[in-house]
Amino acid sequence: MRRLNMRTNSIILAILLSCLVSPSRASDPSSGSSDAPQRLTILHSNDVHGHLRPYSYPEISSLRSGSVLAGSMMAGSILGAFDLPARRDIGGIARRATLATLIRTDLAKRDTPVWLIDAGDFFYYSAFSNEYQGDADVLAMNQAGYDFATLGNHEFDITLAQLKKLIADARFHFLCANVTESATRRPLVKRNEVRQVGAVRVGIFGLVTNSARSRAGSEGLEFEDAFTAASAAVAELRGPMKADIVILISHLGGSADKQLARQVPGIDVILASHWHTRLPQGEIVQWSDELKPDEVNGTVIVQAGQWGGELGRLDLLLQKNAAGKWRVNHYQERLIPVTSETPEDPAVTAVLNRLWAPYAAKYDEVLATATADFADRGDDFSQNNLFADVVRAEFGVEVEFEGLGGVHWPIVAGPVTRAALVDVDQNPSTVVTFRMKGSEIRRFVQRSTPIGSGLRYRMFRGKLEAITVNDAPLDDARVYSCAASSSLAARMNGFEVLDKRDTKRPWSDVVIDAIRKARTITPAYDGRRIVVDTPRSVARDQ
Repeated sequence: MRRLNMRTNSIILAILLSCLVSPSRASDPSSGSSDAPQRLTILHSNDVHGHLRPYSYPEISSLRSGSVLAGSMMAGSILGAFDLPARRDIGGIARRATLATLIRTDLAKRDTPVWLIDAGDFFYYSAFSNEYQGDADVLAMNQAGYDFATLGNHEFDITLAQLKKLIADARFHFLCANVTESATRRPLVKRNEVRQVGAVRVGIFGLVTNSARSRAGSEGLEFEDAFTAASAAVAELRGPMKADIVILISHLGGSADKQLARQVPGIDVILASHWHTRLPQGEIVQWSDELKPDEVNGTVIVQAGQWGGELGRLDLLLQKNAAGKWRVNHYQERLIPVTSETPEDPAVTAVLNRLWAPYAAKYDEVLATATADFADRGDDFSQNNLFADVVRAEFGVEVEFEGLGGVHWPIVAGPVTRAALVDVDQNPSTVVTFRMKGSEIRRFVQRSTPIGSGLRYRMFRGKLEAITVNDAPLDDARVYSCAASSSLAARMNGFEVLDKRDTKRPWSDVVIDAIRKARTITPAYDGRRIVVDTPRSVARDQ
């Protein structure tokens, strides 16, 4: 990791500062008047998913045919990753901390408060984050100077006891208005808070998607409907707590955020997440068709993609309207690339280095070299293809089945470390072998559209149009030798599976050992799976 050296990086810092900080769109407020405009800058991240250190995306990626329909939840997830201005060596909390410090330092000269906020799913997916069950993430966020965060659905993937430990260890405030403990009926974390910004009382609260209730750590918790909780939280903030401006940290997802903005009056800003959507300039959900010259006529929604590849910056100008009420008069949103040009904050880097040291030997091991990026091209999921191919080769079967998920850390060209295969490393499945009649393979493919090795097929609008095994048409009467992970094999209930045998060999060991033995790996784009116009109805990270 690069460390921040003020002597050697002074020129870089000056360039960064000149790029990041622009003059306000309104004149400076008069400090002598309680009615003078006030400014607030919010720096925001979301759906970081344990990416504490820098990472890279494949250079070439495309939307998957049939995966994105107008208004679908998948659209935001995919676009949040694939339209970044930089893809190599991006992100990292130590770099985000440097940017936050630069902005705080500059705006302190203008008496402008700066809040650093995370909108949830800060934990889970990376080897670093998983090994520490979120402890490393919270310690790094403490050092980076976060002020607030809400809980994402993946924060509930750990035990409730561990989640409570993270909450207790955080030096920033977790806010979530719709989660309570069943036994005590008390909120798991603070519901809301009000802070003074000059003469303005700014209220802030958080919400998590109700799907969090299905996670392992949700036992003993109750999740109130987000819309009901939002109405109560806004009423409390605007009423007894006397907030002039209300900000929501939302881990609900795009359509819910927009619906909430329309149905629950009184929310000025939503810091959004869960769909991994990249909104470079933010967006407005209008409250009415009436245009008012002295305020933003709606709720401002912002979101910074995923994984911390960019840092969101929202500048707000708060001003009294004609009715004497504080409103958002102007806003400016931008997404600041977090690249190798940004020096790393030395204090955050020291925390990361200390925590990574016990796991470096395991996860920094180079298993192989990738000759090219393992990107997604249409329906060719090259990383899943690789897994299917190596398991099929190891067990000598005719067909190997893989699911569509399980890749949250893409393999890019160059050295492939064990950390880059974190999803494989965390997979508890074993390899199961079995035999299956062609007619049952046909039914399973029709229902599940799996990725396969030795198997090629084409589906159009839910109809299986062509299918082959080892380049020969599928014979419905013939019995084929097959393999799959135990987790996928468990989804074959209702299908006729013959001679099913759990090999007891961990699926992850098979894949990692095969990649280590190969020394060199190359992505396969061979059109083995073509699925057109199949709707998807769940978010990528659920």
